[in-house]
Amino acid sequence: RGEMKNCKSGGVHTVFVCEALMIYLVAGAPQELLRQSAQLGKSEGTASLCFADRLPDISVDDKLQDVRALLAQCGWELKEWQPKPGLARHMGVATLA
Repeated sequence: RGEMKNCKSGGVHTVFVCEALMIYLVAGAPQELLRQSAQLGKSEGTASLCFADRLPDISVDDKLQDVRALLAQCGWELKEWQPKPGLARHMGVATLA
């Protein structure tokens, strides 16, 4: 967490970092993790999500609209997106929706 004097939320901005975690969670748990982090971020002020992971239910061709829809359903708005090779193949940044 960082305090920001000019932040509209009263000065607290939380950054959630998720790196190669969701690939090990059982079905449904990644979405719940994303929802809970968004709710916590909203209760504290503002938040960002930085991830290098494999997002659940994203097709093999890593379609941008699928990623945006998943994150939106969980309370996040995608700002940056970069698929890459490997197991944790989704990288990006999102902010609270």
